Amino acid sequence: MPQLDPTHFPSQLFWLCTIFGLLYVCLQFWIVPKLKKGLNARHNYLDHKLNEISSFQKKIERLERKREGLVQKKNHQNCCATRTI
Repeated sequence: MPQLDPTHFPSQLFWLCTIFGLLYVCLQFWIVPKLKKGLNARHNYLDHKLNEISSFQKKIERLERKREGLVQKKNHQNCCATRTI
């Protein structure tokens, strides 16, 4: 079998190192930076949306407290109105 012939070992080793070296360089300097850029963009987008959500939750809580105050005021007015009648 030609794969196991020791005379071919140096050329096979050369191509093995060359291919894996090129693969490493492509991954290190081309693919991984693109993935990091995409992940950072996603992280920033999610942080922005989470901040929006928290601000909306604060607005909702403020409006609910205001509504509860109005409901209590209305109930108090109704109670006072029924007592006077």
